[in-house]
Amino acid sequence: MCALGRSLDQIAQVECMGLMEKLQRSAPASYQMIVLFDVIEHLTKREILDVFELVTSRLSPGGRVIVHCPNGDSPFVSTVRYGDFTHETVLTPSSARNLCNLFGLKDFDAKEHLAASKSFRGFCRRLGWSVVRQLIRAVSAIETGSAGSGVFTRNFAFKAQKDRG
Repeated sequence: MCALGRSLDQIAQVECMGLMEKLQRSAPASYQMIVLFDVIEHLTKREILDVFELVTSRLSPGGRVIVHCPNGDSPFVSTVRYGDFTHETVLTPSSARNLCNLFGLKDFDAKEHLAASKSFRGFCRRLGWSVVRQLIRAVSAIETGSAGSGVFTRNFAFKAQKDRG
């Protein structure tokens, strides 16, 4: 979903209105999949709850929601969170799981989003990131006693499924 506003403070409102209107006009259980790519972070917590209520009602049984958003578990998230003035909310894999559980969505899974190509350079980036990930896990374990979620890229994606029931 894409929308334009005349000022920065209108952009998030317009995006949310466009999304909400589209979902409200849709029949219940009419989608097998709904993808929210770089949308959630522009919404307030209340708007996220409203969107997920509609998403859940518009997913058919067994339907999936896929979300891509900034990752609050990343030590580098501030570059994403504060790099765009319209960002309102940042989720973590844990808070995303809680959100999905709140709406009865099952089979939650969260994955890192490392935009590395299949080239040799991309291979080197993936290899380097695997070392950095282990260092972050070690630092987390030293500080908190837990290695954390294991999802540490600046952005992440998560998916969940509506019960088939």
